[in-house]
Amino acid sequence: MAIASMQKYSVLVTRDITESIVIEVTADTVEQAENKALEKLSDAPSPIWQVDDGSGDQSDPYVTATDPVSENE
Repeated sequence: MAIASMQKYSVLVTRDITESIVIEVTADTVEQAENKALEKLSDAPSPIWQVDDGSGDQSDPYVTATDPVSENE
């Protein structure tokens, strides 16, 4: 009886985190401030985001993709 050889797999495991950025604007209303902040963010060439404290602990890891690995790789 032949024993089948095990296949090698590449498994992408993901966990969700959140990032935040503080953007200061001047506005007459909260809604206007929010809109200005989003507009300012979209115009920023390379905004610097920071991972929220404890954010990585909020989500259990889960499998996003699994692919067989070719023996030639």
